[in-house]
Amino acid sequence: MTLVARKGHALATLGARRSYSLHTSLIQIRARAISYVNYSGYKPHPYPLMHLSKILMIKESDLEDLCHVCGLETSIDEAGLKTLPVKQTKFSLPKSGFRSYSLSAIDDVKRYANNVRWRASAIALEAILL
Repeated sequence: MTLVARKGHALATLGARRSYSLHTSLIQIRARAISYVNYSGYKPHPYPLMHLSKILMIKESDLEDLCHVCGLETSIDEAGLKTLPVKQTKFSLPKSGFRSYSLSAIDDVKRYANNVRWRASAIALEAILL
């Protein structure tokens, strides 16, 4: 193996380790946030998963899975929205090897940026035509 090939392999391995570390950290951060919401909420008022998923930049269905892996139950309120009942006592951090979730907000930002560009182009064209 040449020196260049070794360096390339070493960089690829380092990149994979950092990526794994980032995903592991992200899961731990999200799990801790769920823990804080669970322990600090007011018991008669369950926390809406839709709102929490936006804060944590995770899909609502993935957040529900993460809650279950952490030992928390979710429920559906009278309006049909998924919620996290607070003050549950069975919380535990997820085990290593738990699947990682993407940042759902990145897709939203890309869509928003494309929409803004399209609107700006339409406004500029309208200004030229008038």
